[in-house]
Amino acid sequence: MEETGELIALFKVWLKVLISLCYAYFFVSKLPKGKIRLFSLLPIFPLFTFLPLSLSTPTPAGLTGFFFTWNANLKLLQLAFNFGPLCDDLPRKSLFTFILLAAFPIKIKQNQNSPSGNTPKIDQKLPLNLWVKSLIYCLLVIAAILSE
Repeated sequence: MEETGELIALFKVWLKVLISLCYAYFFVSKLPKGKIRLFSLLPIFPLFTFLPLSLSTPTPAGLTGFFFTWNANLKLLQLAFNFGPLCDDLPRKSLFTFILLAAFPIKIKQNQNSPSGNTPKIDQKLPLNLWVKSLIYCLLVIAAILSE
């Protein structure tokens, strides 16, 4: 019974993160860079900081804490000042790509064959690899919760 409660808590945390990242994608990224964008992101920073504390088992709390307290907060802070991977060619990014780049420590590979060399391209294998890695991560978290 305790495992079910922890899975529900983990689902609620990830749902709040997805809603927050959708807010950042649809509203915050349309604002001008600088203080206005930073002030609109201020409610997300403490949310991402305290969300892992609602999980009671160490493995999901640690992984969620790493991904959101450290990684996503840093990338959203860079977005506020138009730096980092979330700002590169922002109008062309899909919501799915934005969420993956914000939530996970991945990088966009640049195409070496392009004449300018400055156009970022997402590796064609990235979504499949990311789905497999996400599935493995979810299975590991579930296995860790069930083993306790």
